[in-house]
Amino acid sequence: MRWKNVSSTSDYIDRVRAGSSPVGERRRLEPAERLEEALFTGLRLAAGVDVGQLGPRHGVDVWEKYGDRLQPYVESGHLRREGTRLRLTRDGMLVANEIMAVFV
Repeated sequence: MRWKNVSSTSDYIDRVRAGSSPVGERRRLEPAERLEEALFTGLRLAAGVDVGQLGPRHGVDVWEKYGDRLQPYVESGHLRREGTRLRLTRDGMLVANEIMAVFV
């Protein structure tokens, strides 16, 4: 589920003061979006993301789906593959947005 608060500061304050939710819009994520979000947030962690667990949970083999586009980052030392985990290296953190664009 993705949501965003009302954009008006005064509406936000009025809602909170009235004990109401400041959420203005909600949207259920599609399965592909949930996988992308899990990969984005997981790769931002120092330990990276365990695609061995993540893939089955989302019904996809992450390396099979994205491996051909991720492998160049592994070879360049920006992404490290450790067993079933993927994690950004220190240099990879500098180009994280470029790497994560693979999932979009």
